[in-house]
Amino acid sequence: MGRLPANSARSRSSGRGSWCACVPSTTTSDPVQNDAQTLCHATCVAYGRQAILIIGPSGSGKSDLALRLLDGPPLRRDGLEFHPALVSDDQVLLQLGGDELLASAPASIRGKLEVRGLGIVDHFPLCASAGVRAVVTLVPNAQVERMPDFSAVRWQMSGVSLPLLHIDPWQASATVKIRTALRTLC
Repeated sequence: MGRLPANSARSRSSGRGSWCACVPSTTTSDPVQNDAQTLCHATCVAYGRQAILIIGPSGSGKSDLALRLLDGPPLRRDGLEFHPALVSDDQVLLQLGGDELLASAPASIRGKLEVRGLGIVDHFPLCASAGVRAVVTLVPNAQVERMPDFSAVRWQMSGVSLPLLHIDPWQASATVKIRTALRTLC
């Protein structure tokens, strides 16, 4: 991969590399309003207004993990239920909104999820925009730390620092771990 622009996202983790390619996109927004958007090769699923950003190289299982999250149970928190909804698959627009990163889908792929073996599917519940609360990077099980220190394992972009979870997407518990992280870390 070539060099990323200086303002692209980088993950910060204790010695282990995490993958994300985020580059500024062209926008017609007024730069005075700080509305610049960044296009990130990622997938994003929301529970209510809380989103999880899933990053990893092509073919690592981002869309498949999102499919399982979308087909799974709601997130239960504070006596409420938040049902999963697709924000975006394969490309996510990230934009600073106050003190949080807001995720949304590029118009050309809004509502579409690539399901390997079926093609592009577009019948999932949608969320137009949600605040990213944590980032999941997909890694083999051998690279998943047993007791991570989330004060040191962070993903940073535009001054926003988020918990970075290393998850093996092919473990049966992957979706449960993500919902648990949203309940406990965010």
